[in-house]
Amino acid sequence: MTTRALAATVLGVTAAVWLPALLGGFVWDDVNNLVITDRLHHWSALPQVFQQPAMWSAGADAGAIPTWRPLALASFVIDHQLFGPAAWGYHLSSVLWHLAAMAALFAGYRRLVSPARAAVMTLLCAVHPAAVEAVAWINGRSEIFALLAGAGAVIVVAGGLRWRRVPALAALLALALLAKESGLIFFPVALALAAAQRSGRRLPPAAGWVAAALGLALALGLRAQAAGAPAIEDPLSLLAALPSVWYRALQASLVPTDLGIVVLGPWIASLSVAERVLHGVVAAALVGGGLAAWWRGRSLAAIGIAWWLGALLPAALLVPLGWPGLQRWLYIALPGLVLAGGDLLRGGRGLRAAVVAVLALFVLQTERGIQVWSTEEDLYLHTLDEDPTSSLALANLGALLLSREQIAPAEALLARALGATPPQPGVALNLARAIARQDRCDEAVALLQRTPEDGPPRGRALRRIGECYQRVGDAARAQVAFRACAPIIPACRESLRP
Repeated sequence: MTTRALAATVLGVTAAVWLPALLGGFVWDDVNNLVITDRLHHWSALPQVFQQPAMWSAGADAGAIPTWRPLALASFVIDHQLFGPAAWGYHLSSVLWHLAAMAALFAGYRRLVSPARAAVMTLLCAVHPAAVEAVAWINGRSEIFALLAGAGAVIVVAGGLRWRRVPALAALLALALLAKESGLIFFPVALALAAAQRSGRRLPPAAGWVAAALGLALALGLRAQAAGAPAIEDPLSLLAALPSVWYRALQASLVPTDLGIVVLGPWIASLSVAERVLHGVVAAALVGGGLAAWWRGRSLAAIGIAWWLGALLPAALLVPLGWPGLQRWLYIALPGLVLAGGDLLRGGRGLRAAVVAVLALFVLQTERGIQVWSTEEDLYLHTLDEDPTSSLALANLGALLLSREQIAPAEALLARALGATPPQPGVALNLARAIARQDRCDEAVALLQRTPEDGPPRGRALRRIGECYQRVGDAARAQVAFRACAPIIPACRESLRP
């Protein structure tokens, strides 16, 4: 097959696999960013997304580590103007961007290996179940943009870096970092590929260093005025978590069984000393293997391993904070692991049959994953099937059932979430609402008094408590609750006596 035919085949198969994603709805943080608030529903938001932290779009605080996602948020603004509030339009956009990223990845691989091998390697990334969180979840689009720009940088460098290509390389590297912090990995990847293009094991050319410096200065300068510089408050926790993050990521890459939301923090906290030692040995073997590959002249394998390991460094920073995620972090990392495998493994009838079988299994698991991420209820239920103690799934499913007036099951889930780790915001206030809806007013007040959280969630809980006391005939206590609620939720003023 010609290179064009191979590219068309890869993109055709990819499109067919991801077409069911268009039937999905808004799930998890999609609701906060795109449904509850309208900040991204106007063209005027386009410049603002470059001037604010990512959580601005949801009307929330920046958090312990401010994230910045201007490219993804800007694309959401455009999506809303094109498709309105329909979820399918956002999903269509994500699938199209995924196709663009895979086209760029194929073009990058094609400059490093044979066309046929590049096609197989791209397909492994395109239909891998780890991509579900990045493609089928609208808010996962930052990963797609980072890989799209990073693959573009690979194309520029692998074709032979010249001074006339410095502006393009600098812009692509800056875009990768503007998309997501994990995009920083493409800076060393580009420099290493530039060095590998030269005879011997020399340093990258001056053009590579200049492009990297320009791209880094541009991205960090824009970020500084919007979200500030990210700070690592506890570098020891990063180092302690890193081997286990690499180990779990390797498992998820080779045997992708998890399809729900993964929170690595509690899992790492529960590890035994023996398990931590095992993870350290595996991590050392990966690093050592990369160094040995470089020393033996297998530069692509070495660069691929470094790409995979380095792309997961930001994940290790977030794990101690209880940050959810694993599969979407692999979207940027996985092409590096595939590059290493593509360089090290040699073809043969047995290998080709194994690759076909793996691709078929990946497609089946990806289709299951797309269904899991199609609705909030399916997502949280599946997450609880995989991890019955997931505080995130317990809290979010409880809140979802509460919004549907399924009070008793909501209370049961929220009560479990209240004692689970890591703690989730708003759980106690939602639980107080559920308890108040069942006319256990004093119990709801006692829970509210132990909860320091403020803002609209507290106002909603106070309103439900006021209504609770009204139903049981305690007008005086109802007025106390409504007076406390009124400064937060103006509608509570209607229930106050003149």
